[in-house]
Amino acid sequence: MALDLPLPEKIFAHGWLLFNNSKLSKSKEVGKKEVFDPRVLIERYGRDAVRNFIIGEINFGEDGPYTQELFLNSFNTNLANTVGNLASRTAGMIIKYNNAILEKGNTITDTDIVFKNQVVALKLKCIEEMKQFKSSNSYNSALAILEQCNKYIDECKPWELAKDETQKDRLNTFLYTLSEAQIEAYTLLLPFLTEKTKNVFANFGLEVPTHIDENNHFNQLKDSQTVTKGENIYNRLDVKKEMEELYTIANN
Repeated sequence: MALDLPLPEKIFAHGWLLFNNSKLSKSKEVGKKEVFDPRVLIERYGRDAVRNFIIGEINFGEDGPYTQELFLNSFNTNLANTVGNLASRTAGMIIKYNNAILEKGNTITDTDIVFKNQVVALKLKCIEEMKQFKSSNSYNSALAILEQCNKYIDECKPWELAKDETQKDRLNTFLYTLSEAQIEAYTLLLPFLTEKTKNVFANFGLEVPTHIDENNHFNQLKDSQTVTKGENIYNRLDVKKEMEELYTIANN
């Protein structure tokens, strides 16, 4: 105002972290074992783990609860079980069923078409939510693509297709479509999970994307691409053990 410059029309403000449904303040303390320096969590579990909880579990602008148990369970549910497990599972199937070669295939079914339409709809939803600064919704829409991938696997039953040589092209189509959908999801996750998600692209012979194309879908992977599995990007945590160790650290 002193410089006679235009004032901002919108200011973004995050909510409060609640400990036992209470806000931290000078006059009120909560259980020390639940209060944690995020830098310690980052050193122990990585930046992605903290970002996953803050962005994925608490709607931007709203208050949200924090406990060690909620944090660790969120890591297992979102990162280990969904993001990390699917990448490892898919690469493992390509290696096992197709000697690590991803072939495009031409046997497209209604199941593939419905699945791809679901992925595209979620992708566009994710992008639109980010444009509206609904970061939590956007993040969870990207995760929802990976959840659809798991359902797609259950519907197509690749373990049965692999037993029938006449279904080889159908198996190739499934593996290629599944991989393409994952690349869409991991691209959307890059702004949220900045640390390890990018490792998945190398497994498929791709450079890490630098932008998201909202008009181009399922055109990233090469036919006859060699796929590597690599290390798991997120390993499941023993929640009880980790809670005990975190409480020990907090009380020292």
